Amino acid sequence: MKPRVTASLDGTAHAAWHGADADRVTTSAPLMRGNAAKRACDVGASLVGLVVLSPVFLVCAVLAKAQSRGSVFFLGYRVGRHGKPFRLVKFRTMVVDAPQLGTAITTADDPRVTRVGRMLRRSKLDELPNLVNVLAGSMSLVGPRPESADHVALYSDDDQRVLTVRPGMTGPTQIRFADEEQMLAAQDDPDAYYTSVLLPTKIASDLNYVDTRTFWRDIGYITATASLVLRRAVRGPRKSEETHTDGGS
Repeated sequence: MKPRVTASLDGTAHAAWHGADADRVTTSAPLMRGNAAKRACDVGASLVGLVVLSPVFLVCAVLAKAQSRGSVFFLGYRVGRHGKPFRLVKFRTMVVDAPQLGTAITTADDPRVTRVGRMLRRSKLDELPNLVNVLAGSMSLVGPRPESADHVALYSDDDQRVLTVRPGMTGPTQIRFADEEQMLAAQDDPDAYYTSVLLPTKIASDLNYVDTRTFWRDIGYITATASLVLRRAVRGPRKSEETHTDGGS
């Protein structure tokens, strides 16, 4: 059940399931009711979040715009439920020509990240615009973190089960690897380490979520994530990160 990876006119890789594989999803009545209830919660919570957090959005947008030229938002292609590609919305944290200056993997000391961008990434506030994706239906509040088509192309048949649910803003994998960029910065070859070590570990964690997810567990992940974001927003960058804040700004 591998997705077929194709390229769009703008050169961005996409992945999608085709033929019979596109219909290989579980359609039991209890699961369908659960999915409907989860979607209703996603819509309601994302609407409330977008309204209540609008002042935070405004501050982040102003800071991001003042730090570097270019759009306030970053739109990146990711692979969603059933292998359907979508545009992930985040606050832009890197210089405008970042794709031409390095790889798709970002480390804690990446010089392409702006001073403000480093703060947003560390606190996870750069991901608040994901609420737009949740409202649109391409993401859920809780679920596996969406990957790029290049990484999805490496999935085994069993790994494809990650794509049977909507990707999420948060989840057990996102919480566990909240310091992923610091982990990658310590490697001689971050790209190879991500592909050979982090990606398989993250997939295993995401598969466990798919197999064991419940409403109350999702509430727990949301609560843990809110606590993490608040702690980091108040604490600010670690001392070990302050020496890197001039890169790309």
